[in-house]
Amino acid sequence: MLISSYILHRALGKNQNKRSDNHPALPFYFAEDFSLEEKQFCFYSKGCLLRGSIYSNGKPSKKPIVIFFHGLGSGRLAYIRLIAEICKNGYEVFAYDNRGCGESEGRIVGNLMRSNADMRAFFSYLDSQKEYASRPRYAVGHSWGGYSSMMALSPSFYVQKAISFSGFTSYSLEISHYFPKKIRKLLMPLIRETMFFECGKDGNLDVFSPLQKTKGKLLYIQGEEDRMVPLFVGMDALKKKVPSASIEFLLVPNRGHQPYLTERGEKHYEKVVSSGILSPYEDHPISLDIALATELDPLIMKRVFDFLNG
Repeated sequence: MLISSYILHRALGKNQNKRSDNHPALPFYFAEDFSLEEKQFCFYSKGCLLRGSIYSNGKPSKKPIVIFFHGLGSGRLAYIRLIAEICKNGYEVFAYDNRGCGESEGRIVGNLMRSNADMRAFFSYLDSQKEYASRPRYAVGHSWGGYSSMMALSPSFYVQKAISFSGFTSYSLEISHYFPKKIRKLLMPLIRETMFFECGKDGNLDVFSPLQKTKGKLLYIQGEEDRMVPLFVGMDALKKKVPSASIEFLLVPNRGHQPYLTERGEKHYEKVVSSGILSPYEDHPISLDIALATELDPLIMKRVFDFLNG
């Protein structure tokens, strides 16, 4: 166990052993920047208070609600422009910060698979809200949140449609790609052992079983050049293990881990981040243009809303 624990934390410990908050070197959009209405809510997950918001365009809507799951970074705040686009199309969006992220409690992020407990707690909260409990449900998420959006298709959550941007299919598989290909299979049992030790059965939950059982539909979108979640961890794994007509795939050329952005927007973001702007010990020769770094690809957005509205 000590060996496998070392392997896991050697791979991703820098992300797990701290909080994931809004970085002071980066600008962020807020709900008011897009004239969104924002109502805050909170719920408990295993004794940890998690906070979120319900976003809308302020107009009554009969459309399904959308649950948005964030990736590892700055919680829901990093996705306000994408959330605003969803609201612009008439949906109310529920988005909460996982433990250790954004406005939620938690000393550290910890093992990412704790998000499964957070998600169950969220849906219990949603079921208790008379105004929303009976509304149809959709889910959208990116990366870590893309995993959650696929897990949300479990029949017990009553989600009818989900969109996953670059979601990993299994966290153990995601961790394995940080190691040379020749030893991945050898390491997998050790990684899975550590995941179980840290999170119990949640640690090794993959998306394949929920997707095989669901009556819902999934749109999976991934960038051709994604290195954070390689194709064998994302799209290729889905095609191999879930041969289902209920899944639509979109592979975006010239795009990496953020395929919902324009090509120039993603390149600008990557250039700024690689310059050392996230490190307090480096000079920052360039700054982030928030408008450019969050510029949504209109063709991808059309596919998204064709799917949600169809």
